Amino acid sequence: MRNILKVVFLCSIVSFWACKETTSEQEKALKNIKLNLESKISYGHFYPQREPVNSISPDSIQFKNIPSEFNDYEIKLFIFNVAQAYYQDFINDNISEEEFSLLQQIYKIDTTQVSDAYIPSKVHIVIGELKNGNRALVVDTDLNLDFQNEKIQEFEYPIQFIDEQDEAFYEENKVQFLPKTKVQFGTRKNEQFVLLLDPYNENIGISTTAEKYFLGLSIPHLKTQEFTIEDKTYVLEAKSNFTQLETNPKKLQFLVFEKKDSVEVGQEVNLLRFKLNDTLHLNQYDFKLVYEGEQFMLQNLGFNEKPTGVTEGFYLPQIHIDYIDGKPYSTKTYQGKQQLFYFWTTWSLSSLEDVNRLKRLQQEHDELAVVGVVVDANQGAVERMIARQQMDWNTLFATAEAKDSEKPALQFKVMSFPTYILVNEDQQIIKRTHHLKEVEKVLEDSN
Repeated sequence: MRNILKVVFLCSIVSFWACKETTSEQEKALKNIKLNLESKISYGHFYPQREPVNSISPDSIQFKNIPSEFNDYEIKLFIFNVAQAYYQDFINDNISEEEFSLLQQIYKIDTTQVSDAYIPSKVHIVIGELKNGNRALVVDTDLNLDFQNEKIQEFEYPIQFIDEQDEAFYEENKVQFLPKTKVQFGTRKNEQFVLLLDPYNENIGISTTAEKYFLGLSIPHLKTQEFTIEDKTYVLEAKSNFTQLETNPKKLQFLVFEKKDSVEVGQEVNLLRFKLNDTLHLNQYDFKLVYEGEQFMLQNLGFNEKPTGVTEGFYLPQIHIDYIDGKPYSTKTYQGKQQLFYFWTTWSLSSLEDVNRLKRLQQEHDELAVVGVVVDANQGAVERMIARQQMDWNTLFATAEAKDSEKPALQFKVMSFPTYILVNEDQQIIKRTHHLKEVEKVLEDSN
């Protein structure tokens, strides 16, 4: 009998080390994943963003050779490199130091990353009505304020849709049908981008001046790649911030998601955006997104059975934010309870519409604790709103001067309000949504 037990014990040890060796070999086999991103004219799964542009006075700049085919027109200005453009205006005394200081704060302009030398950063577009009665536009593609030899693009106005299906198809495939043109902003072949022009949808922005011809635009430049981790295939997409062209690869935003046979329409708004040096958990492995030697790479950090993160299935990361009264947050306060993190702000009234429902929800579920997370620079306004709404729960708040790691919207990658994150007793995120009814359903199903 003792011999049998010895054999079983030895086999267990051998099996343990064999499994450990196998896991170790798997981690070694994965290594790092080099990313050679392919460029496309597309938004991918990034939510399409357009920017309405305002007209400027034709007399403010000496334009040349505006096409004689135009019977009536306006000239639009689009700034595709905000930092360089405003810095250039500042050193040329076109704007004051006070104005530049304000713009520097708004757009986070780092003056060490811009040039004192002139670098093209603005593009001008003529849009109007031709003598034949059609609408048209023409872009100064080489940025020399001269429209000679530039292509005149006529477009249907207004669009006459055949039926609702025709309109829906157009909305989903705008990149294919809207006017577009290639802009050369430097001497090198790769110093160019495609500008997508949208002369419709006047309601997407409020103009500061009376304008006859609306024009919205964007830069649908996407970098993408597929890669496989063991038995799962993933897609990585990278894009510039907002509408402006971002030439610094270190400032790109990234989406990483598992490739499926079908993708739900609107899924892109639920995908989290990542930046360089963030850690991603893919198929039970952690990877760090890095950029080294002009090479994007997923750096393998190893196997992880209990990853921290801010999406469903992950475990709550360490929170570096204090409550608005200055007391530190602690998970010990909520032992044995589920936490519902409620992200709101004073400048989004829609984010405050669910307060009464949240109060009822907390009363109906003894195991639930609501934790407010406010994203706002005005502490006084926040405190007044908490009192007005009678929010009887703890609220996390970071001042405007706080480090990025202490700002809740950045730490939890929250981009719209309200956002709800439901965490179970084991600190695992079981629901992330913008709709309280989805949280209510999870709580009902668990009872």
